[in-house]
Amino acid sequence: MAFDLGTASVHASRGLEEPSHDVLPELLLAVLAIGLLLEISMQLSSQTLNPPAKGHYSSENSSEV
Repeated sequence: MAFDLGTASVHASRGLEEPSHDVLPELLLAVLAIGLLLEISMQLSSQTLNPPAKGHYSSENSSEV
């Protein structure tokens, strides 16, 4: 019974009635957002350290950056 009261207090402190339906989409969205930010940062760092091949960008764009 103490375990039930403990989980009920945790759910009440979060303000969620059914955490399995509310938390999972938000958690998935957060994981996808973090992955997207990491991918963008990796792409930006690889472009600054190693310029892309000639087929990707014109020489005018790479010289302006």
